Amino acid sequence: SVEAAVREAAARHPDDFDVQPGKMVFELRPRGVDKGAALRALMKTAPFAGRWPLMIGDDLTDEAAFIAARELGGQGIKIGPGPSAAGWRLDSPQALARWLHRLASHAERHATTTISRE
Repeated sequence: SVEAAVREAAARHPDDFDVQPGKMVFELRPRGVDKGAALRALMKTAPFAGRWPLMIGDDLTDEAAFIAARELGGQGIKIGPGPSAAGWRLDSPQALARWLHRLASHAERHATTTISRE
């Protein structure tokens, strides 16, 4: 099975890797690193530093990033059912696409135009 293969690979390097189970996935990731740690590191770099993160995900592997986003002043959106640390939820990827479209349309309607002097 895929799970057995991933666990076997991790067992060959027990000090280096962890197995992160998800909905339909088993991730082999560096020990002590998860999506939350990755998000924290990313938010320290340009152009993200000083901004708030919005983490969107649908799996157990995204939960650490939902927590990190909240700790950094942002928020998470969980796609689909199941318990989550995300503060917001959408039912499906299609619902996310509709929400993003509405958000982009709103931003476009409310964008300011810069007028320069000649």
